[in-house]
Amino acid sequence: MLYVTLKSKMVLENYNQKELAAAINMNPPTLSSRFHGTYPFDMDTVYAICDTLNIAYTDIPIYFPKGGKGLTQAQKEQKLIKLG
Repeated sequence: MLYVTLKSKMVLENYNQKELAAAINMNPPTLSSRFHGTYPFDMDTVYAICDTLNIAYTDIPIYFPKGGKGLTQAQKEQKLIKLG
C-alpha cells in the first residue's frame, strides 16, 4: 500500500481523501491518482497537505517517501545494523 503514514495522519486529523481534496482545492480524482501512484505529488500539493494536516515540513520524507513506499520494519532494522 502506498502512503500508509500519510493516510494514518489523515485519520488522526479526521480527513478522508474527498475532504482533504476539498481543503487543498484539488479535484478528488486528481488527489486519488496521487495516492495510487499514477502521478507523483508535486511540491505545492505536498506543502498544502502538510499545512492542512499539521505536518512539519521537516517530516515530508516520512509522509511522502520516494515512490510512496516507506521502509518496512525489516529494512529499517537492516539499515540500523549497517550503520552500527
